[in-house]
Amino acid sequence: MTVKFIPSWSWDINKTEDKLAQLASEGFLLTGFKKSGKFIFEKGKKEDLKFRIVKEKNYNGKVPKRFTENGWEKCAECKNHYIIKNPDKKNSVAPSYKQWVSYYRKVQAISFMIFCMALGFILGMITVFKENQPSNTVLIIILSIMILLILTTLFIAHNSNKKILSYNTNSVDFDFTIPKENFIYSKKDEKIMLKSKQMIKKSSLFWISAPDKAEKMVEKMAQEGWKFYRFDKLGTEFYFIKSKPCKLRFVVDFQDEISDEYISITKEMGWKLHFASVTKVEGYCIWSKEYTDNDNVPELYSDYNTMSDFFKRRFYKMTIPSVLAVIIYINLIILLLTDGEMTPPKITLCIISFIVIIEYGIFSVKSIIGYLKMKKRTKDL
Repeated sequence: MTVKFIPSWSWDINKTEDKLAQLASEGFLLTGFKKSGKFIFEKGKKEDLKFRIVKEKNYNGKVPKRFTENGWEKCAECKNHYIIKNPDKKNSVAPSYKQWVSYYRKVQAISFMIFCMALGFILGMITVFKENQPSNTVLIIILSIMILLILTTLFIAHNSNKKILSYNTNSVDFDFTIPKENFIYSKKDEKIMLKSKQMIKKSSLFWISAPDKAEKMVEKMAQEGWKFYRFDKLGTEFYFIKSKPCKLRFVVDFQDEISDEYISITKEMGWKLHFASVTKVEGYCIWSKEYTDNDNVPELYSDYNTMSDFFKRRFYKMTIPSVLAVIIYINLIILLLTDGEMTPPKITLCIISFIVIIEYGIFSVKSIIGYLKMKKRTKDL
């Protein structure tokens, strides 16, 4: 029996899977593992295997039949996790990384909330305390180290998610969130078209809180002779080009998992993909389809439970931290205004805090309204 420790195994699942495959090719066959990073191997025959580390909330000790029928075999397990292997490296039928993506997103959300609190506290202490007391200096240093650790955690979680999500959509060549095939014009041509009014753009930072309004806006623009062209990479700017008036169905489609299969099937039905959220698990895609007066209005039937879950997650993971950030920065402004004379650093910090409050405040209000609307819409079905 051989024991190897991989303490950071859960921070880069794909790297750990590759490591297990490499060890199997050297004759180290996995027989067990612990969440602490302890992996147990038996020395045996060298094998060329593919591994998948599965995170499952309600794991009952059994691997789903559709995976065992495709050659997957369990080789190790621990609470809410199991590892399976397959000698067929080209087998595309494999468990989803969905639970891992959710895990990394939770880590990011919690880290970001702590980061906002710590940063606000540090800025307040630096500005308010005029005397360089040793205790305050030590506290600021500790909080600064904490912020660096949080930023490192955010970076690692983001990279892990990005790597996992790239496995989901190999059939489409994305430029971040936009299919590359959608960039018909060069940036130079787009600038010329914007100046000549042959192209216009509309901006909306928080339109996703009310997707039905965005859908109607784009469809109305098409009828007025402004056909939707593309989004910017963050999905906050809508680009339109001058064209003949037409009827266009524009749909925001929420999905548990944005996969190659989902994209291929939807494209075969005549829909054009414009945007796929950064998170390809529990995210959304934006599609459009032209039709005529003789056609029925095309529809993509989103699962309203998926849509409701999306806004629910958004509410708990983003809106609540945003509200907390607003409260912290309001308290910081009050502290600055009541702490004697207003100096240039204090005024600067007040202005920055005010901008943060406005941005997070608008986002929070729109997110809450979107969540309540979707909740009511789901209840009425």
